[in-house]
Parts: sequence; C-alpha cells; structure tokens
Amino acid sequence: MKKISTRLWGLMLCLVFIAMGLLWLVQVQFLQTFYMDRQTNNIVRHAKELSLLLISDPNVDKVKEKLEELNLKFNASIDIYTDNGTLQYSSDTYAQLMLGMNKREVIQETLKKGEILKIMAHTKLSFQVLLSGITIVDENGDSRGVILIMAPLAPVKEAVGIIKEQLIYIMLILIAISFFLSYFFARAFTKPILDIKNGAVQLAKGNLDVGFHVRSKDELGDLADTMNDLAGQLNKTEQMRKDLIANVSHEFRTPLSLIHGYAETVRDVTGPNEEKRTKQLNIIMEESERLSEMVNDMLDYSSLQSNTYSYDFQTVALDITLRSVVNRFDYFRQKTNIDLQTELSKEHVLVFADEKRISQVFYNLINNAFVHSGTEKPIIARIVEKDETYRVEIENRGKLIPEEELESIWERFHKIDRQRNTGGGSGLGLAIVRNILESHGASYGVRSNEKDGTIFWFELKKQK
Repeated sequence: MKKISTRLWGLMLCLVFIAMGLLWLVQVQFLQTFYMDRQTNNIVRHAKELSLLLISDPNVDKVKEKLEELNLKFNASIDIYTDNGTLQYSSDTYAQLMLGMNKREVIQETLKKGEILKIMAHTKLSFQVLLSGITIVDENGDSRGVILIMAPLAPVKEAVGIIKEQLIYIMLILIAISFFLSYFFARAFTKPILDIKNGAVQLAKGNLDVGFHVRSKDELGDLADTMNDLAGQLNKTEQMRKDLIANVSHEFRTPLSLIHGYAETVRDVTGPNEEKRTKQLNIIMEESERLSEMVNDMLDYSSLQSNTYSYDFQTVALDITLRSVVNRFDYFRQKTNIDLQTELSKEHVLVFADEKRISQVFYNLINNAFVHSGTEKPIIARIVEKDETYRVEIENRGKLIPEEELESIWERFHKIDRQRNTGGGSGLGLAIVRNILESHGASYGVRSNEKDGTIFWFELKKQK
C-alpha cells in the first residue's frame, strides 16, 4: 500500500517535470519558429504601410524617413522600383544584402503575384535573409511599382544553444529544490492525518481519553475537532454504560433479594399463617412488578432509540386517555395516601397522536410525580386549552428540582440515585417521555419553584 506522503511527493515532482518540459518545449523547440513568424509579420506590415504612403503622400522626405525607420528597426535593405524596373528609392546603408540577387527576376515575380515572401540563405553572407516583395497598387487597382525588402534573420540557433545550456542548469537546480520541498510539504500535510489515524486506532482499542491535536484551520482541523467530539461522546457513552450496569445491578439486586428472602420465609416459616403469607406474597408480587417495569422501560427505550417502533397516529381524545391512565393509579393512591386529581373540560380534547405512546407519557409523568411527591398534597393532572394547542400539566408538591438540573433530568439514568433512595423507577421514564414527545413534534418542559411546585408539561396541536 502506497503512503499518501509518497504519492503527494511523486505528484509534486511530476508537476515540476511537466512545467520544466513545457518550458523546454516553448523555449527550445518553438523559439526559432516563433521568431521567424514574428519578424516576418512585422516586416510585411511595415512594407504595406510604406506602399500606402507612396500612393497617398509620395513626399520624398517622408519616404526617406520611413526607409530610415526600417533600416534601424530591422537592419533591412529597401529598394523601391517602378513598373519598368527603374530604381526610385534605395537605402544604400545595407545595400550589400542585395548583392548577387537577380533583382529584375524578383520584380517580375512580385508584379505577377502581387506579394512574395521568401526565407533563403544569402549567397555572399553566412546567415539567412528574409526577402519580401510588395506590389504598389493605387486606388484604381493599377500597379505603380514594387518594394523589395531584404532583412537579415538573427542566428537563432546560437541563442537556442545558449538557452538549452541555461535550462539544463535551471532544471537541475529546480529538481533538487522540488525534491526536498515536496518531501517536506508531503510530510507536513500527512502528519495530522497520521495523528488522527493513530488516535482513531486508540479509540478502536478502547482508549477513550485520546486527544486529537491539529492546529490547522482547515478541513483537517475540522476533522480533528469532530474526532475530539466523537471521543467525548464515546467517553460519555462508556460512562453511561458503566452506570447502567452498576445501577441496573443495584436496582435488580434489591427486589431479587426481597423476592428470594420472602419466598424462603413463606416456604419455611409463614406457610400456615395466612395473614403473614398474604402480606409477604404481596411484597413478592410488588417487587416482581417493579422488576418487570424496569425491564419494560429498558426495552421501550431501546426500541425508541433504534427507531424500530412504528407510530400509529390517529385522532385521540386526550381527556379519555388521561382518565384511563389515572384509574390505573388507584393502588398508588391507597398505598401512598396521595390523592390524584384531574382538571378537565367537559368537552372532548382531540389531538392527532399515537394513543398508546401518549398513554405511556401520561403514565411515566404521573408515576414520576408519585415517586417524588413525598407529601400528602394531591397530584394534579390537567389539560389547558390554548390557541392552537392543548397543554397537559402534571403537578406535584414534592421536593423541588434544583435549577441547574432542569435541563439534564431528561437524560437517561440522570435521576437514578434519587430514585434509588425512594425505591421507584428505572431512570428511563423521562428519557422515554422526551423521545415520544419529540417524535410527535410536541414542545415540552418542566418548571420547579416554591410557588407552583414541580410541573411537567407538554403541548400537542389541536385536531380540527
């Protein structure tokens, strides 16, 4: 398996080689062609300008000025002839360029073709020359003469050789620099990736205290922050798992010990005493029901969390559902001497909901009120009509909830210690309530103060 650093290093070197190859191609292979095309186009353009000048304003001084410009710019020799081959103007400074050339033949060819352009080796000199012939044509289309321009072409091969030598040294230096720089850049880029990878390996091994320290403010920095969040969540989940095992073990141990102890007592001691036997059997049944409730809570919460439960939404009479749940708490009323009252309107309260799950919300909130009431003041379950919703409130006058815990009581097992002291609940009741209400799109909350006591509430939209 190739490392990312090796691949990046190779990629950077490839880019350098490609850039150097393009530079070599342009500077060495195409330099001569580029120079020839550029020089040729410039000379032809100036020759046509001279032709227009001779037609429009054949002033001797202006013509000589233009000839001098061409001399200085291109080292060119310029002759201007009439149709019959008579020389009108000549730049004799570089007249030796035209030595050995059959001028009459060139003039005739130019008059015939209108324009000629040739690159050829000079018969007397050791370099190439550019021969350009332009026919002078007036506004009527009649030829008035011929312009012959012969300009030397610079020895491009020598320049190309020098450039080649320079490029070789430049390429060697750039390759050496890019070799080391690309290596360090690749290492610097892949180091945070390797750190994140090694941290992820530690997470997989169960080391949840690992930290991801990447200071770059880019995607890798965001990934490191995400991994740190993941590590924190896993740490929290692991702590909750440990708490679950400890709390469930503790919660199960007490009723199992009671069931086992009273069962032995019934068998060995109180069998003939019907009153004691009945009392002890009732305790066994209560503790069995408590165990069953805890198991059911865990199964329900697991089902809700894994989204395997399918909701059955329909029109529900919320007041009838609440009364049905309240009736199930007759035993608690007798046992705790705490009254459970309802405040409902005479008309039915209709909402769109899953009746079974809303019934479970009622049961958990009322059961939570009994567990934490601790006084003889009644628990009140009321439904209040608002503009677009019905608000359900479960009120008790027990021990107040500290303000700093109002948000966290909806977390699973958050109140397990407090519930353990009162002998009720699995610590999942409010977490189940939250999950069901969020699935219904309901708002919910709790307030706890001296004036109102503790009130759990939620709102469901009216069913029109």
